[in-house]
Amino acid sequence: MFNVEKLLFDSYAGDSTETVKSAEEGLKSLGSSSEVCKLFIDTAINQENDINLRLASILQLHRLTNQNWNTDMPNESKILLLNSFSTLILSFEEYQNNIFDFIKDYIKLSMLDNAFDYVYEYFSGLFETNLLSYLYFAKSIASIYNYNGFQPNQSIKQDIITRILSIIEENTDFTQIRLCLQTVRYIFMNNVAFEIDLGPLITKLNEIFSDYSKIPTKTLSSAISTFCYLFHEIDIEVSCLLSKEILPILGNSQIPNNIQAKLGLFINSIVINPATYESLVVPNFNFIFENIIRIYFMPMDADMQDFELNPISFISSYKDIAFAYDSSKSYLFMTFQQAGRDNNQFPIIVFNFIKEMISKDINERELFGLIYFFSSIARYLTDNESEVFELLSILLGVDNPLITVGNCILISQMNFDSFPEEIYDILFEYLFNDIVLIRYYAIDALSEIISSNVDEDLQNSLEEKYSENAEDIINELMNTVDVLNDQSLMISCEKIISFFKSYVNSNSSSICSRLFILYMNASTDEESFVDCTSILSTITYFLKTNADSIVEELSQLIFESLEHINCNNINSLLILISNIIYYMPNEVKVGIQYIEQLILAVDTYKTSFEALSILLFNLILKNKSWAIENKSSLYELALKYIQSYSSDFLTEDLSHSLRILSAILKIDEEIDVSQFNDIVNTEQLGLMIQARLEGAQSFISIMIVKTSGKFLENFEILEIFDSIVTYFNQNLIKGLMNSVTCYFDADQMNEFQEALDQIYEDETVSGVLEQPIISLF
Repeated sequence: MFNVEKLLFDSYAGDSTETVKSAEEGLKSLGSSSEVCKLFIDTAINQENDINLRLASILQLHRLTNQNWNTDMPNESKILLLNSFSTLILSFEEYQNNIFDFIKDYIKLSMLDNAFDYVYEYFSGLFETNLLSYLYFAKSIASIYNYNGFQPNQSIKQDIITRILSIIEENTDFTQIRLCLQTVRYIFMNNVAFEIDLGPLITKLNEIFSDYSKIPTKTLSSAISTFCYLFHEIDIEVSCLLSKEILPILGNSQIPNNIQAKLGLFINSIVINPATYESLVVPNFNFIFENIIRIYFMPMDADMQDFELNPISFISSYKDIAFAYDSSKSYLFMTFQQAGRDNNQFPIIVFNFIKEMISKDINERELFGLIYFFSSIARYLTDNESEVFELLSILLGVDNPLITVGNCILISQMNFDSFPEEIYDILFEYLFNDIVLIRYYAIDALSEIISSNVDEDLQNSLEEKYSENAEDIINELMNTVDVLNDQSLMISCEKIISFFKSYVNSNSSSICSRLFILYMNASTDEESFVDCTSILSTITYFLKTNADSIVEELSQLIFESLEHINCNNINSLLILISNIIYYMPNEVKVGIQYIEQLILAVDTYKTSFEALSILLFNLILKNKSWAIENKSSLYELALKYIQSYSSDFLTEDLSHSLRILSAILKIDEEIDVSQFNDIVNTEQLGLMIQARLEGAQSFISIMIVKTSGKFLENFEILEIFDSIVTYFNQNLIKGLMNSVTCYFDADQMNEFQEALDQIYEDETVSGVLEQPIISLF
């Protein structure tokens, strides 16, 4: 026991990275039996004097839920975890968010495991006996939206919100009130298909806002956020009344930072809503904007009394608002954009104001601020194109790094139909700038104007002009990716690279090889900042357009790199190899030893089985001769996985196993498929179909075809057909229809036709299908 406690402590508060990693490995080696789970639960509850031990235990329980659930965690461990939540919640107090994350992931897994109804019934029963536990559960449910195709249905959400409204008005426990507010907010953030009286909630919000100084910070913060997400669900008069209650909070200079952040959400809600703008913003304009400046930018140092009540006068009267460049800059940027959309006079007034200010003696920070806000309304100035380019040419002449960045931001936002060739020349020059931030913004600007409607003559001229430097340009793009981490950067680079059509056509292999080396370096270096996902996305883009010239060199690089495979890169590598196989026009020669390496890696890291199953599926169907030669090994592999997962609480990996088997069955003309009739029980298959799991769908479809429909004897035919049509899988519908019509007698066929007619009458279905279902066959 002492050793386990030491491992727990070191895993959470070890004095070095090596100590932490060693402890984590030691804890993983304990497995996930109910005894191990109980040990972690008891430690989390009973070690009252050592919060490190307690939190470490919670993290280990969370790890078991995340990593071992789908592999070797027995059902009794899962049920033990479920029964422990109430005790854990009550014993953790201020650390309850750790429990929230734990419950949320547990619920997600129960959805995939078709055990959600059981879990929901358990937690619903806590409403009367343990309200705090119920509220953490309710918040978890509400925050989950469309997880792997699953989401709580509207009736469950309505049940949750009905229960919350029944207890919130009289509730005085601030933790419970906060959880109620967060749950309501999550529900209304997503689609709500039911009407409900929010009166008790509005009463509670009014109570909180009118006496906010006595409300804990977290509860007040949640109240403001919830109100903002309910803004369009509440009567406008009520919204305005509540908003007026919030206004005094703006004037309190002592409010905590996290409340200030929520007030930004509130301000944005009332500014962009036409009704509240007229009834609330205009009468309180001075007060609201004075406090925006105080909260977001700087101490007040200007006389605010002369402001007129509109944004145009505001920007004209207080130019310093345009010069504030900090984490809150995007708020005013978006406000200007909204004003530009709503008022066609606003952009030109701001443009004239900026021209006037630029002609004055201002410093670089002030000039950058003006350029930044110029960029927010530039897209609305298409009727003043010549004036805009004239002003831009003046700004491009300013030799200052900050202004260069501002100019790139401006160009990226202009959204004009065409740009002078000189603009392209300047941006291409910026790609070689020593300052990496300038290169970053130049890439963004260049990718934006290149992807717009470039005149064909101009494109040919530019490509000819820069074709000799294409390799250097692409190298600079790669170097910039090497040192910056931004999700959109690689996508922007992709647009620029693809601009050089002739160069790419003849050098796509070396480009992809360079990208792949960049990816491997990043995925094996813990300190790398490269966005690996975007790199692989770009390689896939080239595969789609030019697979023949890429695949040989890239494939060789990939298979040579398998010795460097790790838990960070295994999934994306499998996806990339699968894409290579998929986009190749001919059969792919893959050594069986490489496949064995990949299988071993997946089994070792206990991850990425879905990606492996897709890879094998593509490989088998693309390389039939190879698959036939190795079919004994492939059957053995598929059956091993099916056997391993057939008794699991979850069914997702079982479906992936069936995907591999279905591919072999499809290409094996000699196999007697009847031997696989009972390989998975009917109940599991039915659940997988309802869960839209593709591997199970593929297996059922191929079994129906190869048994001339007799495989359907295992099912309630109309029931399974109904569940498939509900999810619009037309290929599977065709597979069913092609093989079952001859299997029906007259009465069954009539019943089947009636079911089809009834399903097609459903507007949701008929809206998705372009033709009547029956005509598909």
